[in-house]
Order: sequence, then structure tokens, then C-alpha cells
Amino acid sequence: MTHLYRLLLIFSSISLTVAIFLVNKGVSILGDVNAWALKNLPHMPVMEWSPPDALLTSMSYILYFLACLFISSSGFFATRWLSEERVDEASFKSIELVNDTFLPIYLAYFFVALSTTNYLSFFLIFGLVLVFVYRSGGAYFDPIYVLRGYKIYAAISNKDVKSYIITKKILKGVGDLKFEGLRRVNDFTFIEIGVTK
Repeated sequence: MTHLYRLLLIFSSISLTVAIFLVNKGVSILGDVNAWALKNLPHMPVMEWSPPDALLTSMSYILYFLACLFISSSGFFATRWLSEERVDEASFKSIELVNDTFLPIYLAYFFVALSTTNYLSFFLIFGLVLVFVYRSGGAYFDPIYVLRGYKIYAAISNKDVKSYIITKKILKGVGDLKFEGLRRVNDFTFIEIGVTK
């Protein structure tokens, strides 16, 4: 189950790239469905009025971003099946906020989405990024988490091992490493769910 959750978390973290690519290419799924229905179902009473293409395109764009929010929410829901963990604050010597470290990674994904010229190239690059991120296990932080108030911290242990903790709490020092509902994503990444600031 942990591997499926990691895959969901990684896909969630880079799903905005797909939405940005589709918007950049002007792909209107609702417009395409409407055009197909008008062509193939001309006798349906519903087809007497057809919404304007601009409205269908705008609704399609909103749908792409809502799909990203749904995938992100699915990741939150799935955390209940991860193993619970406890952190001993005495085993850590420092902690730092690293949200800004991950921002350039996601900006790079967005620039790839904006600069790729065709679908095959984009989905090949997207697939490779998905595989590399899964194998490296480094980028489990979904940029949509920022909208939900989450932050990612790097906690350095006394043995100089870096662990990532995703939480809504504001951590100012190792004394703040007390969590309720902490879940293990992998050996070096943890997420705290269901806790307010």
C-alpha cells in the first residue's frame, strides 16, 4: 500500500504540469465532447442549444485544476493507511524550513509544460520525470499543499541524516518536533495529517 501511496503522492505533486500543458495548448475537453455530441447526436432535444466555445474552454480549464485538487485530496485521504510514527526530538540537532528549496523544481516542471511543442514529447518527458521522482523519493511535496497551509521542513539528526517532515505546524526548533498523527511516507519523509497550526 505504501508504494501505491508514494505513486499517488508523486503524481499529485506533478499533476499541475499536465494541467498547465493542456491550458497552454488550448485543449478544451468539454468543447470536444460538445462538438462530438452535436455531430453524432443531432436529434437529441438537449442539443437545441449549444454553449459558446469560449465558455466550454474556460470550464475545461477549471476542470483541469479541479482534477489536480481532487488528486491532491486523494493523497490526503490515503494517508490513513500509512504507518504511524513517533519522532524523538532528542535525536535531532537542527531543523529548517525548505519550502523555497522545492519551488524551483516545480517551476522547472511548469516551464517544461509551457515549452513542449507536442503531446508525445510532453508525455514522454512527464513519464520520465514521474519515474525519476519515484525512484529518487525526494519530491513528495505537492505544491497544492501550500494552498492548504502545509510546509516542508528538513530535520537533521545527530547522525547527520536528513528527514523531511510535511506539517501545518510552525517549527522553530527541535523542541517543536512533537506530532500527533505523523505518518511515514518512506524512510526519510513523514507527513502529519489532521492537525491544525
